[in-house]
Amino acid sequence: MRLFTTCHAALLMPLAALLLALAPACRPSEPDGDGRGGGSTDEAVHPILWSRDFGPEPGGGFVSASPLLEGAVVLAGFAVPSAGNGSGTDAWLVRVDHDGSVRWQAFLGGSGEDRAMSVAPAGGGGEGWLAAGWTLSPDGDFPASGGGTPGAWAAGLDGSGKLLWSRVLPGRGSGGGRALAVGGEPDGSVTVVGFAGDPAVPAGPGCSGPGPVLWKLSSDGNGARAICPALDTGDSPHGWAAVAPGGGAVFVYGDRGEIRVADVGPEGEILWDSSAGPGTASAGAVGVAKGGSVAVGGSDPEGNPLMAGLDTAGRLLWRTSVRGFGPGSVSSVARGRGWWFGIGRTEGDRPGVLCVLTDNYGLILWSAVLSGTEGAGGQAAAALVEGIIVASGGMPRDGIFPGSAPADPFSGAAGPRVVKLSS
Repeated sequence: MRLFTTCHAALLMPLAALLLALAPACRPSEPDGDGRGGGSTDEAVHPILWSRDFGPEPGGGFVSASPLLEGAVVLAGFAVPSAGNGSGTDAWLVRVDHDGSVRWQAFLGGSGEDRAMSVAPAGGGGEGWLAAGWTLSPDGDFPASGGGTPGAWAAGLDGSGKLLWSRVLPGRGSGGGRALAVGGEPDGSVTVVGFAGDPAVPAGPGCSGPGPVLWKLSSDGNGARAICPALDTGDSPHGWAAVAPGGGAVFVYGDRGEIRVADVGPEGEILWDSSAGPGTASAGAVGVAKGGSVAVGGSDPEGNPLMAGLDTAGRLLWRTSVRGFGPGSVSSVARGRGWWFGIGRTEGDRPGVLCVLTDNYGLILWSAVLSGTEGAGGQAAAALVEGIIVASGGMPRDGIFPGSAPADPFSGAAGPRVVKLSS
């Protein structure tokens, strides 16, 4: 028995030494007073599987990402056309395959500002895609908006990115509307959620004044119906939103220094309206797991990037401030297998794209900043079976992580970039 123990100890010593050597790159952050985790592991250089650079033209950025089982992802955002092609932006949809190659791109809009804020698979077992966003164009693919004020829109595309239909949705005021999320239902119908102002088109009961709205459409985009939940957003009529399982929505809004989260049923019934604690949700995010739990992002009262988790009844489970990178915010949240991933932006002396991976309880497993320019920020994230997609509109071509960046981390033309990281 003594020989057995000694032999095993000899075998384990090299393994222990290896684990100790790897610990700085994968150790979780130390907890702080604001949640389960909150430190930073800046030295954690996570493996980059590939990086797709879209260059300075088209300029723009990504806001939403929808993963496919085969490892591909469809991204939604906005593109700045080349000189001479108009002064506005186009809604931009891109399919990037598992190896970083671009399968197709679609540009929607007119002569003004047009943005895609969300993309999702079409319901009903089809192979197409749904997109939603807002427009300021008086012409082009969304002419019914009239321009001048933002108008919410939804669109359907086939599996190759060809536009099948597009609709400007009923507004809720002189401020028009902004669609922020879209989802396809099992019967093929479409749910769009966002925020809007007074009706330019009568929208439905309870739709006076600014606030959140759900739009219900048929599979071909017809019969748009607006549902306005009786949710008091106070001094903050706009926020962020996600489509919830079953055709409802989760709304995130901030009022007087507090982040509020509300779960709304498919007909506008408020299931719960809870606080995620003090902070700012103006540049925040929300992710919804299949089971209905929620994670939100934003900034804490000190300006640090923040993530928080709530259960299916709206009870706050955890809050985690990401410290060590300076001021910033978490602007997109994706759900993986047993973890949440948030990306956002850092500012000041350490500008760039913030990446944070937490467990189910908010403990930071790793965090890092991708080199960026002032004002750069991560806008879209997707959890894949074998990795994480990070998409942004402000990463330079040179340098990814601190420690591997060139002497001048801000050199090179900044442009939209898609990066696949190991989880």
